Amino acid sequence: MKTTSTAVLAATGLLLMYHTAGIQPEKTEIDDITREKVGEKATVQGEIKNLTTTQEATFFTIESKNSSLKSVTFRKDLLLVEGLNITAQGRITIHRGETEIIINRAKTRT
Repeated sequence: MKTTSTAVLAATGLLLMYHTAGIQPEKTEIDDITREKVGEKATVQGEIKNLTTTQEATFFTIESKNSSLKSVTFRKDLLLVEGLNITAQGRITIHRGETEIIINRAKTRT
């Protein structure tokens, strides 16, 4: 009985992981990103400004109509270009006292 319960529990966990893996965080307006959102995932939209690339990371600002958000990605496979309009996903953090987002996905916005 214990083996059957463990197998059912494991199968349920795998199904839950499968179904939630593709869930995207809801789009968040840059204006709404505050220190209270630190640690949360967010999807933001805007234009890339102030793009700087180092060996370790790419730093930029995502600007919307009314506000901007400092951003960083450590992924070298993201094609980011100054002036590009993107939809980006990441986690909200605080770095050097400022709210920023660490981007793990980005795509061109059409």
